Amino acid sequence: MVLSPPKKKKRVASCKYLEKWENDVKYRGWLSKSTLGLSHAFCKVCNRDFKVDHGGLNDVSKHAGTAIHQKSFNAQNITRPVTNFFVGPQDEGTIKAEVIWSNFIAQHNISFLLADCFTKVCKAMFTDSKIALKFACSRTKTTQIIKKSLAPTLHQEVVRDLQTKPFSMAIDESNDRNCDKSLAILVRYFTDQATTKFLAMPICNIGKASKHL
Repeated sequence: MVLSPPKKKKRVASCKYLEKWENDVKYRGWLSKSTLGLSHAFCKVCNRDFKVDHGGLNDVSKHAGTAIHQKSFNAQNITRPVTNFFVGPQDEGTIKAEVIWSNFIAQHNISFLLADCFTKVCKAMFTDSKIALKFACSRTKTTQIIKKSLAPTLHQEVVRDLQTKPFSMAIDESNDRNCDKSLAILVRYFTDQATTKFLAMPICNIGKASKHL
């Protein structure tokens, strides 16, 4: 009789996420608890979950050293807040015009390069308008208004609606190779009428259901 070698015991993951890690100066500001459970942590900079069940804090340190985290972290540090683009006393009408213009760019998926030309065209067309003369919303400022002001506000409105209304969800994952895969999440619910809105687009490189159980 041939004896088969004994099966190796499967390693049982034992490490769990600890909130005290968030107080470490190396991880403060970007590390937080994951919605996937204590076996994962969430990186606010990369907008992604990663596993910590095998190495614990060492897994966090390894993630901090990855190229994608370093790239995202450096990009965040050099990005100026939207308030830096409003220099000196600002006219309320001008600010409103710039916000409306930025929202128009985002809503219609128009190239940000158009904003450079529109600022000049606006002044040339409406020479008798004080708002048009003060209007200065080129691509850099338009980008910051969308990312730092409009996007967070609109996202909070959607979240508040979902907390009180029934909704359905539609998801679609990108199939690009050799890069991070994004998972687009749309929600559909009723207010005065049926509406479909964008909720989030997290990085989702692991698509197996077993990984999320």
